[in-house]
Amino acid sequence: LTLQKMRQGEEVKTLGGSAAIPELEWQLAPLLLAQDPTLLYADGGSLKSMLALYFSILIQRNVASDRLTPKQGNVLYLDWETSWTTQERRMLRLQAGLELVERSDILYRRCYLPVADEITELQKVVLERKIDYVIVDSLSGACASDLESQETAARFFAALASLRVGSMVVTHVAKANTGRQSEKVDNGY
Repeated sequence: LTLQKMRQGEEVKTLGGSAAIPELEWQLAPLLLAQDPTLLYADGGSLKSMLALYFSILIQRNVASDRLTPKQGNVLYLDWETSWTTQERRMLRLQAGLELVERSDILYRRCYLPVADEITELQKVVLERKIDYVIVDSLSGACASDLESQETAARFFAALASLRVGSMVVTHVAKANTGRQSEKVDNGY
C-alpha cells in the first residue's frame, strides 16, 4: 500500500486561487520552516551540530529562547558524523545550560547508509514515532556520493521530501574550498 501510495504521488491542487497569501508555518520562528528543508552551511568545526541539538531541544520541549519561538514537535536526529555517546554528552550539557530538569527525549539514530537507501525504514520511524522535524547531520554522509552531482542532490531531496516533515540539513564547506585549516573543536562540547 505504501508503494502504491508513493507511485500515485501528491494530489493536484490549484495555485493562485487563495483569497489571501498563506502564512509561513514555522517549526522554530524565524529560522526553521515546518514543512521544508533548511540548510545549515558553515566551516567544519564551527559548532553546527551543537546548534542543531540546541534547536532540537527548543522544538521538542517547546522552549522559547534567544528570540526563537518553537512550534512543539517530536524530533528525530539522524547522525552520520559522530556517536550517540558524544551527542548525549552534548545534549546533557545543553539541557543544563538551559536549566531544563526533565529529559528532552529527542530520538537519535546513528546512520551509515545514504538517506535514499534507508528511506523505507526512515518513513516507518517518522510515522510510528509521530516525528514532526528531522535533523540530518550531515549532508555528505546522508548522500555518500558526489555532492556536486545533480543526480545525488535530486535523490537526496526526493527521499527527504517523502518523509513529509520539516528538516534541517547540516553541511560544511569542503576543506579544499576553505582556504585555511579548520580549527578542531573538542567533541565533548
